Amino acid sequence: MAKYGYPTAFGLANNQTVAIGSTSAQSNTLTNSLNHYRVIPTCDCLIEIDLNPTATNSSAVLPAFTIEYLVIPVGSKIAVKSLSGSTGNLHIADAIR
Repeated sequence: MAKYGYPTAFGLANNQTVAIGSTSAQSNTLTNSLNHYRVIPTCDCLIEIDLNPTATNSSAVLPAFTIEYLVIPVGSKIAVKSLSGSTGNLHIADAIR
């Protein structure tokens, strides 16, 4: 049997939370050597991924409580800001094998 139950399943580690508000906020530097992350926002938000990102009104939309698995290079960060003025959190976890 595969680790974590299914061949395509990931374990989760190193959780971090970024507050979502009206201005862009960055995560800590991402360091998962597998480059896979699970992100879940608690409100509709805009995200940007780069070495020093800023989320803007033209960034990618991530709806509230959507589970996304993203491939992000080591050393990058995720920037997030609210889409509709509401507040919440972006939960980021390393997806590991």
